[in-house]
Amino acid sequence: MKLSLLPLLCCPFSRGPLVLDTVERTTPKGEIESGTLRAPDGRAYAIVRGVPHVYGDYRSDDEKTTVQAFGEEWARYDDFDGYMGSAELFAEFSGLAPEQLAGRRILEVGCGGGRWLRVMAAWGASEVVGLDFSSSVEQAARLTTEYPNVHVVRGSAIEMPLAPMFDVVVSIGVIHHLDDPVLGLLGIRRAVRERHLVAIWVYAKEGNETYLRLVRPLRRIGPKLPRPVLVGVSRGLAAGLWTYIHSVNRIARATGLPLPLRDYLAMLQRLRFRDVESVVYDQLTPSLARYPSKGEVEEWVTRAGGRPERLYHRTSNSWQCHFTFPPATAN
Repeated sequence: MKLSLLPLLCCPFSRGPLVLDTVERTTPKGEIESGTLRAPDGRAYAIVRGVPHVYGDYRSDDEKTTVQAFGEEWARYDDFDGYMGSAELFAEFSGLAPEQLAGRRILEVGCGGGRWLRVMAAWGASEVVGLDFSSSVEQAARLTTEYPNVHVVRGSAIEMPLAPMFDVVVSIGVIHHLDDPVLGLLGIRRAVRERHLVAIWVYAKEGNETYLRLVRPLRRIGPKLPRPVLVGVSRGLAAGLWTYIHSVNRIARATGLPLPLRDYLAMLQRLRFRDVESVVYDQLTPSLARYPSKGEVEEWVTRAGGRPERLYHRTSNSWQCHFTFPPATAN
């Protein structure tokens, strides 16, 4: 943990600032490898392998299994080379441009293995903090160790462990997996400055009707399968999907034939087979996954006190939403 992260942290329960209580080990760079942070009310939080762990307990069994599943997923699929980890794909998901991040302090809620942290740092952000509740924070920390302005924190959006000091908050593919999406957005609200922008990307109900009819039975059993079996199932399904993407869907794109998920699958066409396998695995592993309608996304944001500024139906099967919190409700 870099000492420059400390002023950005707070206790997720009292919202009080954290202080460095003990230092057990440091790295050759002078960063804290292990130690303890303490809140004004006496709560203690450990620093483990350079990452502060600032959270309480799981809210439900579904939340626990989903968080653990994503930690295992990012440990297994830890290669973000090529299009999968590119600035181009980040821009498509987030709807953001480099000039919107340059010189600003950014928080990514649900950073996973850290692929987008590198992109945002390269775009000129003054500081980037990745927050994730799963064990993937260890991978994210390793992936970004060369960036002096990137930090990683283990914690939950619902129990936000960061102070209201962020200009931009990004959350890609996370809010729909939370135990309570509105509480997650309320957590984001606690982390923003008065002048800010929030950009989220979530699944959509619209455009996924056929897909959901096919995948829901698998979704019910996927989280219960032993991991090696789930990997095998994902690989087999990915092989069939790969063939379809590079044959039928390619022809549909060329001829304008309006097949279900045509535009989304055209995006997958640019991925390696291993990446497509990881996408399939990602669909089968979580216990918590929602596919909100446009109205539901708007409701999540407005119930949290936000004001939608852009709501875009990306690849006709997901929602990209930009919003702010009015000054009276921010923080």
